[in-house]
Amino acid sequence: MTWLNSFLGLFSEKVVYRSSSKFNPVLEVTRRGKHLQLDTLHVNYSFGELHKSFQQLFTKMDIGKSR
Repeated sequence: MTWLNSFLGLFSEKVVYRSSSKFNPVLEVTRRGKHLQLDTLHVNYSFGELHKSFQQLFTKMDIGKSR
């Protein structure tokens, strides 16, 4: 069953950090498969070239570790 859970985990989505700011009422770091991404209410900021930058930032901030 462990390999099945690992396989299905590649397609799952889980919010690992949630916050808000003066300009964005919703700020979420979401794990989608093996990747983390930054989402607001209307925009995903972790795409293309920004994806690598955000991955480095999430690592430095220790966001997204398995909990």
